[in-house]
Amino acid sequence: MTMHLDAAQGEVLDTLSSALDLAGFRTKDRDASGFRARRIPWFGWLSSAAVSPCVLRVSLTGGGVEVVVENTGATPAPRRAAEGLSGAIDGFRSRGVAVDWSQWEPALPPPNS
Repeated sequence: MTMHLDAAQGEVLDTLSSALDLAGFRTKDRDASGFRARRIPWFGWLSSAAVSPCVLRVSLTGGGVEVVVENTGATPAPRRAAEGLSGAIDGFRSRGVAVDWSQWEPALPPPNS
């Protein structure tokens, strides 16, 4: 997914980080060019089995932001990521920031797998 915004880079990263945090993600490895956001399902903390987290890489690009899903993790993480990103877009738009974005399509496992 890519987003093109008319906002300061710091504001963009802060808004995306906050929106993903509300969706249950935690920001890691943040610097001036972006961050990783990671979500482990609640049952992953309780289970001794290995649980794969959902990991997003958020990077500033020339005039925009790129969000890459590095790992889809367990359900409902992709839905939570979409909710967080939608929340960020709504936040920008409510402040009058013009936002143009591409469709976000999380990688889902094939049917019956």
